[in-house]
Amino acid sequence: DALYGKACSSRQSEDEDDEDPEDTESRAEGDEEDESVKEGREGKRGNTMQALKAEANRLYQAAFDEDPNDSFAVNGLSLFAPPEGKRKLLELAVHLDGENPYALANLGSDLLGEDDRRALSYLQRALQVNPKLFYARLFKCQALARLGDLDGAIEAVSEQLSLRPEDTVAQRLLSGLRVRRDMVRWRMLHQV
Repeated sequence: DALYGKACSSRQSEDEDDEDPEDTESRAEGDEEDESVKEGREGKRGNTMQALKAEANRLYQAAFDEDPNDSFAVNGLSLFAPPEGKRKLLELAVHLDGENPYALANLGSDLLGEDDRRALSYLQRALQVNPKLFYARLFKCQALARLGDLDGAIEAVSEQLSLRPEDTVAQRLLSGLRVRRDMVRWRMLHQV
């Protein structure tokens, strides 16, 4: 999961690393960045991300080939599986190791919108095993909101912000949930 996460987050670091000082000076003076330079950066970034994802997939496959009962390898392979095969891999990963927080969280997120109670159960288990698993908490928030527990969803996203105050996704979720809760309360108070 760390290698896959690195692939997904490489965009930000490449933006910082690829900055050409002459390009920066030109833009600072008001010149527009040449479209070919932008396309070149985007192409390079895309190639790097694709290469990192391919390497992650290769490593997960190698781990699986070494031990087909490795829950972490099976979970990792699910990241690259087509939608019709993803759920089976996630369920297998959880079956192999019911304490694998990544498999639990990924299965929970995959169930969102289809079976929210079951999703919530897996997400809660993931957080029991690894309380700092940020994306499990955000998915838990979504499951609770879908089930109509807005106070529980607000509590979950507030916990997330206590661990990661800079999390802009959690900040937006919290704002939206508070507005939604206030609207529900207003409607209840003003029913005719």
